[in-house]
Amino acid sequence: MLAEIGFGVAPKSRKERVEALHYKHDTWFKGLPTVTANTLLALAGQFERGGTEELENPYVFNAPDVVKAGGHQALKILGEPKDVISEMKTRLFAV
Repeated sequence: MLAEIGFGVAPKSRKERVEALHYKHDTWFKGLPTVTANTLLALAGQFERGGTEELENPYVFNAPDVVKAGGHQALKILGEPKDVISEMKTRLFAV
């Protein structure tokens, strides 16, 4: 809403944000270990279904698609999982 008011930019739906994340950050995802990229994409799917609150839900790692993708351990490959998720959220909201 702020982007629309301040800059005349139409707000994006959660689905549009996730699609843009896939497209605009494809190189970033390809540079990650496959299991980590798949987990982040599963988390993006959680965002698409439930919004930001879903990403900040402590039970998000219990979601079947996140577990199947690699879960919490897959993010630990890159460091602190909260930092990895924060990086994804930055990219998600920048699109």
